[in-house]
Amino acid sequence: MTLISSLFMTALFVSLCSSVAIAGNQGTTVSVENTASSTQTQTDTYSWSVQKTLKPNQVPYIIREGQTLNVDYLLTATRSSPSTVYTNTPTTGSICVENTGTQPTVGLWITVSLQQSLDGGVSWTNFAGPQALSVSEVAAGSTQCFPYSFSQTLLPPPALYRNYDTVSVDNFVGSEGTTYSIIETDSVSVTPILVEIDKTATLQDVFTCPSGFSCTPLTSTMSLSTSYPTTPYQVSLTNNSAPCGQTLAGLNTATLTPSTNPALPSVSASATIYTGTCH
Repeated sequence: MTLISSLFMTALFVSLCSSVAIAGNQGTTVSVENTASSTQTQTDTYSWSVQKTLKPNQVPYIIREGQTLNVDYLLTATRSSPSTVYTNTPTTGSICVENTGTQPTVGLWITVSLQQSLDGGVSWTNFAGPQALSVSEVAAGSTQCFPYSFSQTLLPPPALYRNYDTVSVDNFVGSEGTTYSIIETDSVSVTPILVEIDKTATLQDVFTCPSGFSCTPLTSTMSLSTSYPTTPYQVSLTNNSAPCGQTLAGLNTATLTPSTNPALPSVSASATIYTGTCH
């Protein structure tokens, strides 16, 4: 080997060693933490119906002056099974990168996806994304968090969700000059909210007392939290001064008012009242 060749090889060796040293000095390490959360609202809407009929009995009711008789009506209130709608706030979170090394990151790149599982977490499929985040390099010894958001509507339980993020740098210790990636996943924390519309209702019964009679009760009000089975509603009528030979009406009207929406149309049943034959 000539002197010139020897000097060239020596210079090349020094140059390579210098390059390795520089690359090593530029290397750093990072750790990653992530969060993900959403609020899901389950809105249950109930509907109601009400029926009022006269209990089969003697017709007409004969109530002479000075007499008292009970008149029976039948009342039924029915609440349907709820119709259910699910809505949710956007799924939001952040990817936090801590630079645990002595050099700033180089080539920091973050992508995040939202994944879904319909089998209890056994398998996961992509639900939204991937989304590339807007990032800046992280200085040595510091931490930066980068936010993200997905607007897709989540399915109700038992569906599960998690974020899946990839954090890459080009100067991770031992991999300087190549892209080194860290993959992290974290469950989406979903806060449930239950909204119930018209789960309860108020039922009011009003009896229109015929002229010359006293009636008990005139009004009855009850609160309903579920269907109200067919039940007799009894009114006691006393003929105080209604003369004989009259045919009158005892009108019983029921009005059901759901807790949120306006009252349903009133329903009525009328009993025929006869004050007896004049002698």
